[in-house]
Amino acid sequence: MVTRWRFFITLSLLNLVVVTTVVMWSLWLPTVGWPGLDTDSATRGSIWSLCLPKQSWQRNSEFYKTWEEAASDQTYHPFQSRVRIVLWSDALWWRTGVAAKDRNRTWYKLCPRRPDCEFTREHMWVSYTEAVVFHLPTLPANYTPDMMPSKRKVRQKWVLFSMESPVVTRSKNMTSYAGVFNWTMTYRGDSDVLTSYGSRSLLYNSLPALPSSPGKPPHNFAREKDRLAVWFVSNCYAHLTRHHYAKELRKHMRIDVFGRCGKPVCTEDKRYRSTCFKKTVKRYKFYLSFESYKCKEYITEKFWRNALENEVVPVVLGAPKADYVRIAPPNSFIHANDFKSPKDLATYLKRLARNDKEYNKYFRWRSMQFRKNVTLDRGRWCNLCDKLLQTCPQERKVYTDMYRWWKGKEEEEYCERTLLPEDIPKPHYDLSIHFS
Repeated sequence: MVTRWRFFITLSLLNLVVVTTVVMWSLWLPTVGWPGLDTDSATRGSIWSLCLPKQSWQRNSEFYKTWEEAASDQTYHPFQSRVRIVLWSDALWWRTGVAAKDRNRTWYKLCPRRPDCEFTREHMWVSYTEAVVFHLPTLPANYTPDMMPSKRKVRQKWVLFSMESPVVTRSKNMTSYAGVFNWTMTYRGDSDVLTSYGSRSLLYNSLPALPSSPGKPPHNFAREKDRLAVWFVSNCYAHLTRHHYAKELRKHMRIDVFGRCGKPVCTEDKRYRSTCFKKTVKRYKFYLSFESYKCKEYITEKFWRNALENEVVPVVLGAPKADYVRIAPPNSFIHANDFKSPKDLATYLKRLARNDKEYNKYFRWRSMQFRKNVTLDRGRWCNLCDKLLQTCPQERKVYTDMYRWWKGKEEEEYCERTLLPEDIPKPHYDLSIHFS
């Protein structure tokens, strides 16, 4: 009897030791890290839990297939704790914000909160990186192996980047790029990595919050505005829907037009945040944020930087109203689709311009109360770094139908039909892009 009790006591103690060891191991390992595994405090525990070896699986969609390789041991990228990325196309460097005088280094830290996430433009490092980013507008019309890296690591992510609409890139034979790219990085919400032109989070960070008093506007934004409406535009193709709409709108109200399609202004400094540009725009009550093409989710700097950052009410024409409502500050814009005709819109704008109280309602979002529960946006390059660090190495994905994912399964699924010239020029990647 005593022997039996000793046996059970010994077995219980042994189980206790095993359980304690497992618990201590799980607490200790995420702290010190596994060799080659990222140990950033923001992702330490989550990556460990995700990257344990699993049973292999496969999941298909109409655009891509994803799967996970079966792993018999813990095998990770050699740079898992120091993610490295090649920006393959020179045009991408305009999007980095790196000044020309500072482009003499090999590696750049484009995400301050991720010091171990580095970017380079040097193709020679492609074999040592976790991702390669390709710029869709400057890719060959057809997939050309000679224009891509000659060798490709099995787990390296090839990322397709584009801030342009499918209309601008319509000359690309996307069918030829089937099976080439692992991730997408665009302004669309269904992309693997989101790279938007703006967000509420970034906007709130650029503008100070104003105190809110019940029943009283925080500030009279109309007081220092002595002009009605302004439109900066450089894409002068008359076929575009917005030009027809603007032409009719100008019959019923005063609109000052600047840029390549209007009067020259701020010719010495064309940056969208230049003092000249900001001073010019701030004099107006309304800014025509008319997009070149009417595509879903295509909302550019015309809305965020040109209008909202300069405390001007944007009058928008482009993406469906629901897209603006989803991402913009509440009641911060006027959508042309809400009016039966340009004449009706002009009547509303002129009436609103004469009523400071009603005009200021479009700036209530500046109060602190509207800044709660806003999703934090750290910017496109941080989004890419986070995605790489939070994806298990054995997880695989490849786009098998890039054409339908980018251009839609049916005609006009993403963009409305518009008359086009035979050739749309390549986008201008200079500092005057805010005039487009």
